[in-house]
Amino acid sequence: MTKKLIYSDVNPLQDLGLDYYLREDNLLYVVPYYEMEDTINEKVLRNDVSKGIEVKDIVSIDHLFRELYFKVDGSYQILRDSELKYILEEVLVEEDYIYFDQNSTKYLLDFINNLDAEMIDLSEYKVEDFVLREIIEIYHLFKEKLQKKGFISKWQAYQLLLARLTVEDFSYLYPEIKRIFLDRFYVIRRVELELILKVADYMEDFVVLIDYHQEKKKLFANLDNVVDRLKAEGFLLDNKINQDNQLLADIFSNQIKEKKYNWKEHMENKLKIVESKNRIDELNFVAKEIRELAREGVALDRIGVSFSSPEDYLPDLPRVFNDYHLPYTNGISLPLLSSPLAKSVLSLLEILDGNFDNDELLAVVDNSFIDFGLARSFIDELELILKRLRFEVKGWTLINKMQAESEKLEQGEIKEILKLFRKLLEWDLKEKANFSKFVQKLSELLTSLNFGVEVDLAEEDDLLAACKGIEGVIESLNKVFTAEQKELRAWIKLLKVAILEGKYKLGAKQGIKVTGNLELRAGDFDYIFLIGMSHSQYPTLSQNPLQRYLDLLDIHLEDKQVKERYTLFNNILSAKKEVVITYSPAQDEENSLLTSYLQELFRVVDSQELLIKAETGNKVFYSIKEAQKTIGNRLDQEDKVKLAKEYQWFENLKNSFELNKKRNSEEFSNYRGLLKDEDNLKWLEDKFDKDFNYSAHLLESYGSCSFAFLFDYLFKLGEVEYDEELHPIERGSILHKIVEKFYDDLGERVNDDNYKKAQETLLKVAHEVISSYPLFKDNFYWQTEGHRYLQNQELGPVFEEFLTAEKKAKLGRTKIDDFNFERAEWKFEDLELIKNYKFTGRVDRIDHSEDKDVYGVIDYKSGKVSNKTLTTNPIQIPLYILAVEKHFGKEVAFGSYYGLKPDDQIGYKNVIKSGVMQKSNQDKKNEEFRLKLEETKELIKACIQGIKGGNYSVRDQQSTCSYCQSQMICRREEF
Repeated sequence: MTKKLIYSDVNPLQDLGLDYYLREDNLLYVVPYYEMEDTINEKVLRNDVSKGIEVKDIVSIDHLFRELYFKVDGSYQILRDSELKYILEEVLVEEDYIYFDQNSTKYLLDFINNLDAEMIDLSEYKVEDFVLREIIEIYHLFKEKLQKKGFISKWQAYQLLLARLTVEDFSYLYPEIKRIFLDRFYVIRRVELELILKVADYMEDFVVLIDYHQEKKKLFANLDNVVDRLKAEGFLLDNKINQDNQLLADIFSNQIKEKKYNWKEHMENKLKIVESKNRIDELNFVAKEIRELAREGVALDRIGVSFSSPEDYLPDLPRVFNDYHLPYTNGISLPLLSSPLAKSVLSLLEILDGNFDNDELLAVVDNSFIDFGLARSFIDELELILKRLRFEVKGWTLINKMQAESEKLEQGEIKEILKLFRKLLEWDLKEKANFSKFVQKLSELLTSLNFGVEVDLAEEDDLLAACKGIEGVIESLNKVFTAEQKELRAWIKLLKVAILEGKYKLGAKQGIKVTGNLELRAGDFDYIFLIGMSHSQYPTLSQNPLQRYLDLLDIHLEDKQVKERYTLFNNILSAKKEVVITYSPAQDEENSLLTSYLQELFRVVDSQELLIKAETGNKVFYSIKEAQKTIGNRLDQEDKVKLAKEYQWFENLKNSFELNKKRNSEEFSNYRGLLKDEDNLKWLEDKFDKDFNYSAHLLESYGSCSFAFLFDYLFKLGEVEYDEELHPIERGSILHKIVEKFYDDLGERVNDDNYKKAQETLLKVAHEVISSYPLFKDNFYWQTEGHRYLQNQELGPVFEEFLTAEKKAKLGRTKIDDFNFERAEWKFEDLELIKNYKFTGRVDRIDHSEDKDVYGVIDYKSGKVSNKTLTTNPIQIPLYILAVEKHFGKEVAFGSYYGLKPDDQIGYKNVIKSGVMQKSNQDKKNEEFRLKLEETKELIKACIQGIKGGNYSVRDQQSTCSYCQSQMICRREEF
């Protein structure tokens, strides 16, 4: 029996594995990942085309171990991480944890996988750390839930396999195998290593080939433990390190050569490092280089392309390569939403969810994948009706509005179309079903809408690939949620999230291979192009938020910097003829800077012969927005500007660019809301005098868009409103009345003991308040709103979720069950919170803690709390905190918005709190809290000075313009 470890530091003997495969009988060839299976297959077939070769017994290590697991046990189904997360989310939702919630799923799953991969037995540890205790509790509950559902993770399956695998099991699956060759493993987890050692004992010959050099820690430190363990287990070491090439001996060896090596003189392949002005130029340079290679007769499938950050380049890759007529196979997973097919499915789900807006409605109506049987003229009419509404309405209320508008315009056909739309897509979202039934219902709908027929889906490979990606997402969800009954609303939401997070791969094509960095290492290429190798893009290292707890458990993971440096080094040596590396500055940088890993290369290699700059011609824009952005930033420059060929027909746009170039940027101020006339400024000074009361809403409106503020507040161009519709202010008033009366009647905070009483009290109060508004009975819009509060003599979704949030009584992770309701609708006026400026406002709710003798300030929001006015100009809550503290003379411990929108998670949001709420670092938190209030004062003063000084200009970054009354006159896009 022979056990051997072969190692080298130069892409070891790339054909050594091939030689073993062709020479040895009864050999199982094991590769690190499944993509490498195709590479070895191609090498075998290309070795001697004149001979008939049967390609078999080539598997990835994951395939091998999974197959053995299902032979040994197989009672549990192995789930991928993308499927495991749903089980872990259930655990996090079911229990009220202090340190973790649903947002913790990804890094908690990584932590759990690391525990299992390293075979950590938590029962052996005495844990005192509170966070780690909670992690361990989650870990055990997660495993229990997996077992109950009949599932297991890959690493848990490997542990089970290690405990039960016998030589008879292996021989049953591979009766003829007597030899195994493991090819170029880099990262080997502990449970994998133990399995490798166990299987090695079953073989006559067992050979492991790795990239390794014991003295080059920067490249190979991650394999030190593996080599030591194999050596201890009796593996014979076969050192194939290159002793002849001095450049390779010195590269990444922590020394700096005074006399640098010349790459061409020492290496068989060429190396070229190219600096470009931007990412588009990088792609254009690479495309030109490949086109020249093709003209010289180089086969395109001998060329590999990889990116440091694929998401930065893949959106532009198809356009650039198509311009140069370069076919390619994209082996990198793409977001599902990059496919128009997936976007169409998501748009349809948005409608079914019942909370769609006008854009989402049009995305479904005017969609090449969805057939409602509408002529183009009808679609245009629907769009015109939507424009006539001019203000935001959502969901089926929007359809009702459109039907009413079509009646006014006597458009009977449009009304019938809207009825059909409702009949097909208005589902009963409370209907319960299992996931399979939901998918069947969705499939029937897609069939009735002739989904994909018009675009000839069956003939489009890229669309079919996206379709398979969606089918894969559905299959995963169906696997996890086999028998569970949920409301249709919940299934729709789950599928929407899965599509948003899902990925897919395009089908294989002929031509250039666009692939990942690791796949290049295992590939077989004559030419390799590495794109995006700037310091800001490579390596992309992220901090593990739970690293401290891995250290506590003595779990030492791979060094990611070592891995990234090793991968780059391997790719430089992988191409047989030439490697071309490109880089460019990040968007916020003026100059390019090469990745530090290649700068390390220059410690021993002469950089002058390798570095070149890409030639640049006139700037070509590939989108209107790109052109607008660039032109707007350099109006006074004389660079020539032209549009890409496909946009040449925008002659008016080109003329606009030429005009813009001749103007000085200051000339635009006349058109951007900057008031300079002395009479106007005097009028502003008189209007906003020392007695004027500023409100948070007024100040935030100015901060959100000062140009819109000019027309709304000064020119008084108010919004067109329909009296019969429930206004947001009135909705807020009704909610406030109900909540205020509820707490007056209940007299205490909601908790487990009084929860039933709270439900009864809230139901009674809601009935009383709503019955005082006759329109809730007679008007459709009010009826729809009332359905959110009361349904069939029971609490509606708004108040059910409200009670749950109140009982939970948490600001993030901080419990506030010692705060009780104090007062509601507290108004203040003429309050001088900032010197020389007075303020007015109405605080929805003030809570008080007797223990701490501090207040809490709360403002209800019946709309979406992620509204940009609330997040980019956060004045309201700090202003209310200042007002409460000044009037009542006591400290406010926290301020928070309280969302009351059912599909936007009801409860406390966008919280700011002082050190009083902390168990530690109180002084530091108090200082941060006070600093926040002072920053708000400065923001308020800046807004007031802008209002009084006539600064109402259009800015680059604004909140949503969709429903702005000023959008037709502000011309922001032009600027």
